[in-house]
Amino acid sequence: MSSLKTLLFLGFLSALWGCQDHSAPYFRQEGCIWGTYYHITYQHDSVLTNRIARAFSELDRSINPFDSLSLISRINENKGFDTDSLFRLCFEETQRIAQLSDGAFDPTCSPLFNAWGFGFKHREKMDKYKVDSLLRFVGYSKISLENDSIRKMDPRMTLDFASIAKGLGADHIAHTLELQGVKNYLVEIGGEIAYSGSNPMGQAWQIGIDRPTENNRNNSGDLQCLVRLPKNKSGLATSGNYRNYYELNGQRYAHTIDPRTGYPVQTDVLSATVLAPNCMIADALATAFMVVGSEKASELAKKIEEVEYLLICTAEGENTRIVFSPNFEKLIQKQ
Repeated sequence: MSSLKTLLFLGFLSALWGCQDHSAPYFRQEGCIWGTYYHITYQHDSVLTNRIARAFSELDRSINPFDSLSLISRINENKGFDTDSLFRLCFEETQRIAQLSDGAFDPTCSPLFNAWGFGFKHREKMDKYKVDSLLRFVGYSKISLENDSIRKMDPRMTLDFASIAKGLGADHIAHTLELQGVKNYLVEIGGEIAYSGSNPMGQAWQIGIDRPTENNRNNSGDLQCLVRLPKNKSGLATSGNYRNYYELNGQRYAHTIDPRTGYPVQTDVLSATVLAPNCMIADALATAFMVVGSEKASELAKKIEEVEYLLICTAEGENTRIVFSPNFEKLIQKQ
């Protein structure tokens, strides 16, 4: 699922000295991956560019669907079924969230995304027969991991980690930094964030969440609120569908697909921002919340420890309403 733009209030370029620890500078690195931008800010006594590059390469070799030699591509094309530790971590977490969400989140639903025009292929003419035919090889319960190898009930099944790839990527870069002793960092990939500690001013990291309006479809940057993140290691992700849709014969089709029915769904949730123990969990839950709506999102959040959320939902007319967990409310900054 595509995520909303997250505004990062970093304001620092290259190497900057942190106020709380003059023994090590902060470095900032940025670039492009998977069709989006990444920004990494961390405190260390030396630049870690090469280690970060190796970590990105590890991700590509494992879960990049655009690389024909990656593990996920080979598995999807039935050319091999062995996995590595990154792939297994991703697969096991997606299966867990799929089970907890009763299939509202499902890593096997790429055939549906492609057919509806939100994946890698051109939109097809959709009807009940087409949807039902695709559902035959969609479903997280039809695929498993046995002895570090993937087992499919149907060879046409494919895995797509796009909805959590940025979250996993942020976590993997964060882990790479931690192995080098980094305690203060913020890793952002396409708006999904893994962070720990303090910013270069010695304060909590602060981010902004967009207001989901029609104007924001083109990244206009209409700010909904500012959030001051707790200093403990966590992940934050945002998902929304108001920027990614198409209209056909007067009907709008949003890119949120319910894997259980095979059809696009528009619940009362316009955007979902989730704070979780890591970014991969936050990314998966933000996607699931879009599918199930605000009431069931609250129930799902209670199934996982240390999960907080902010949902921007529809209201009467063109108004919106904010639904958040009690602890998330405490993080919102007055403007």
